[in-house]
Amino acid sequence: MILLSLLAMPISTPPAIYDFYYESVQKGSCRVTRDGDDVRLTSDPGFMASSKLQLHLEASSPSDAIYNSATSGKIVYTLSGPDARAKSGPLYSPLYPALLPYVLGEYDLRKGGFQTLHTTNVAQNKPRDVSAELFRTAVREVGGRKQPMREWRFVTPPTAEAVIWTDVHNQPLSWWVPAQNFEIVRRGFESLRPSAKFEKAVSPARFQVKMDAAVRVPMRDGICLLADVYRPDAPGRYPVILQRTCYDRSEFGLADGEFFAQRGYVYVAQHVRGRGGSEGKFEPEWNEKSDGYDSVAWAGTQPWSDGKVGMVGASYNAFCGWMAAKTQPKWLKTLISVVPMPGPPYGAPWAGGAQYIGDTLGWFGLLRDPLKVQPYNDDMTKALNTLPLSKADDVQFGHDLPEFDKRIRPNRYDANVQRESYREDIGKIKLPVLYFDGWLDPVAVGTRMNYLSMVGHAPNQKLIWGPWTHFTNRESSEGVTDFTPDGYVDMRTITLRWFDRWLKDARNGIDKEPTVSEYLLGENHWYQAKSWPPKNMKPERWYLGSHKDLSTKPCSPGKPSGYVYDPAAYVYSSQFSFSYILGKGYDVSSVCKRSGQLIFDSKPLKKPVRLDGPIRGKLFAATSAKDTDWVMALLDVRPDGVAVPLQTGYIRARYRKSFARPVLLKPGEVFGYDIDLWQMGVTIPAGHRLRVVVCSSLFPDLDRNLNTGEPIADATRMVVARQTIYHDAAHPSYVELPVLVGSGVG
Repeated sequence: MILLSLLAMPISTPPAIYDFYYESVQKGSCRVTRDGDDVRLTSDPGFMASSKLQLHLEASSPSDAIYNSATSGKIVYTLSGPDARAKSGPLYSPLYPALLPYVLGEYDLRKGGFQTLHTTNVAQNKPRDVSAELFRTAVREVGGRKQPMREWRFVTPPTAEAVIWTDVHNQPLSWWVPAQNFEIVRRGFESLRPSAKFEKAVSPARFQVKMDAAVRVPMRDGICLLADVYRPDAPGRYPVILQRTCYDRSEFGLADGEFFAQRGYVYVAQHVRGRGGSEGKFEPEWNEKSDGYDSVAWAGTQPWSDGKVGMVGASYNAFCGWMAAKTQPKWLKTLISVVPMPGPPYGAPWAGGAQYIGDTLGWFGLLRDPLKVQPYNDDMTKALNTLPLSKADDVQFGHDLPEFDKRIRPNRYDANVQRESYREDIGKIKLPVLYFDGWLDPVAVGTRMNYLSMVGHAPNQKLIWGPWTHFTNRESSEGVTDFTPDGYVDMRTITLRWFDRWLKDARNGIDKEPTVSEYLLGENHWYQAKSWPPKNMKPERWYLGSHKDLSTKPCSPGKPSGYVYDPAAYVYSSQFSFSYILGKGYDVSSVCKRSGQLIFDSKPLKKPVRLDGPIRGKLFAATSAKDTDWVMALLDVRPDGVAVPLQTGYIRARYRKSFARPVLLKPGEVFGYDIDLWQMGVTIPAGHRLRVVVCSSLFPDLDRNLNTGEPIADATRMVVARQTIYHDAAHPSYVELPVLVGSGVG
């Protein structure tokens, strides 16, 4: 009988109390009591509509586990019988942390690694598989006493990954879901919380919170935008944190509003024009400059405001912050920029003349309802293969989207495109800025450019490079790349310390700490530095050779290499669903086998190569076409053949000299193209190979160049291009890698 064997495991002396933190705000608790063989778990998490739950395990009747709630009544689990373990497994629910030892009791310590554990979902009385890994054992100090502990990775899809510390009997002590700022902490073990180090050095939670929903915020043209305002329920004026979004303002309000309002801030989550009930028409990027200024001015002049405003946001929301900042409103004192859209000419909505076509269609699908965000998983096969490109929206959505056409039609970086950009004005911005981004983020070039632009003229720039994708701090691996739980950071506390410093003038030392924190993939270790790129970085050129080799030796005489790029061969399908940009972290060895590209491999590395900084390429090439694309992708190839993209760069040939003045090619003319492969922080182990792939399309990550020189949005005619790559002494094609010299970073 399963419960009888589980109850025989060590159980803490009652009562054991676990506190729940939802979005870092303390809510309810779970109490574990034991009277002989009778175990009762009473949970009141404090963040559910019906949150008072009881679970009763009776050793005298081990086949029954009784679950009571205000809504679902009594459910009896029958776990006895010879097939009980295979059918259901131990009871599991994060609302009952004391059940965790029963689940982890199924883990095979000798086998190690990630293991699938079969459990019974308490709330639904249904089987639920979870995945767990014992990541490490360590001795940690709690209350002045050192204790041996276990650190687990715990995955329960669709919930984001949890990091759990237990004692040696698998009793949970600390349970943290970084992506959701969700924690369960056993009382007496609060020092295990990620925020514990700075708990006494940040604004404390001392206010009750008042929320004003759907507040009308007037713009200069009479349009009103809607905002939810979370503020301390106490008289006074407070600094304001503003987040402007095209997504769901309630999501950001619920995530951040109560936390910051408890600590003496007013938190404003606002929908941009034409979204979530805000008046006007949603025209992506178009109004964020003027609306951003007006929104900051409004936030800085309300009766509850002390006149200091900080902005925060990720992706499009971060773009909104930069667009407001370039107008230099006097109330705006700081930005926190997380995975920002780069803006033209280097990223959406105008990425050097190319389009992230799949992402663009998916994004408009996500926002197809003006009142809310809807999950979008529709098949885009037909639309992605549609020509002309301007009809892809009609095919996907059944009607024309003027905003989609507006994105894909510009053929040059003109005044209209510049209106959607902050790049031209970044030199005017003098604010302290905190940056969060990840090496695997497909738009991370925005953070690199913004930081390197700002650090030259504005003091107090702080950069955090993590191992993450566009969804920061969510997982500890991506594809075949494991960056471990050590890659997580306590973004909540870092953000609070930053706002405390620049909105409350708290002398908390965050501006005195090293300017840069970065996590090197491969080593899976955080480094602190005073600058980025680090001072011990030395550019090193790796040359493409005539024998499809890649080495640090200058090019030797040899014939040029060639391939054929036929845009008609690039057809989206389940087997042709991504390229090197969106494949970061994954094995793309199958993509490397496609025709129409060249592969240049190094010999196996004799020693590790540590990279940290911008990567650039030089490609001497000629084509038979009037226009084409040139792509260079840098990969890490493991001894078993697994090939993982590190970074990828491209250029649309017509923009080789200027984004503002495109010029078509003279067929057969050799030109040296400068290709930006963005940046990376990684250590490539000895025995691995470096690989450079040269090709002419990143479809379906980017749209296809049809090689005709016609406007991309309206072109339908395709031309086969015969491509020639030169790699001789007069035309040295290479990638320049940011190699770290010596140990450490700095």
